[in-house]
Amino acid sequence: MLNYVYWGNQPNNNYRYGSAMTVRADQSVHFVNRLMAPGKTLVKWHSAGNYQAQRVVPQLPELLSNQTYQIKAVMKVEPAARVMLKASFYDAQGDVIKEFQAHGTQLTVICPLEVVSYTVELINLGCWELDFKRLEIADQEIDQQITVPTLINPIPGQPVSVLLLETRRTSSGIDFNALAEQHIISNLLPVVIPWQERNDALDLAKARINQAIPDYGRVNLIGTSPATNALVHQLIDWQPTWHGFTLAPDELPINPSIERYQISYRGDAFWQGAVRLPIMMILQELRDRLGVARPK
Repeated sequence: MLNYVYWGNQPNNNYRYGSAMTVRADQSVHFVNRLMAPGKTLVKWHSAGNYQAQRVVPQLPELLSNQTYQIKAVMKVEPAARVMLKASFYDAQGDVIKEFQAHGTQLTVICPLEVVSYTVELINLGCWELDFKRLEIADQEIDQQITVPTLINPIPGQPVSVLLLETRRTSSGIDFNALAEQHIISNLLPVVIPWQERNDALDLAKARINQAIPDYGRVNLIGTSPATNALVHQLIDWQPTWHGFTLAPDELPINPSIERYQISYRGDAFWQGAVRLPIMMILQELRDRLGVARPK
């Protein structure tokens, strides 16, 4: 599970003195403060909170003891790299058990056994401006989870099936290993579009498809939602020789290169992960139509 954490608007969780801050509709934040002293905390997130006393609710996901996690701040900083990430783990008395910190925007932590709560801080090391999108917390290498797509069950000479998926606002739970173990179709390429990147979905999808299949060849595009249905249409306009499948109802104009398909399942769990029924149902529904060999 890749968890998304946003800047937020909780009381006293960010540095306000002399700061100019713009919060956008996608919860990204533009922050400027040219007078802030180095060493001050820009923003702090909590895994526990007392809403009645402090109007603070938990912002961070629960972590498992003895598990290693990657924390990444997705942001642009001026001057570059003038920030630090710090994670502090606390026991039942509120005492610090363990702290981890690293210059830059990535941090690796190991959750202690006795942990009851923890915080993550973004600390100023001389920056005066930043454009912050989100904090990402995962128990795997984050770049491998989302930004470096690879073919699942590759078979040379067979068409590539690009599975277009949106993440939820708070997390991405696509289990690529589980997809591989199911052996439903070969040459499957999951392309995940983060919630905040939906306005740039076309460029993002093109870049990730280029990474995995630079010579194109035969490609099937699989939409799994209204937004990714639209993306299928846009990608077909870009590469008219490709073939698309969109989840009905698809309200966009009829295109002879695009087929509709339908499954009976509905609900938010559609996006939760590869081991849940909906994604498997989609692949099973389309297996015979995709024209690809079933992996052995």
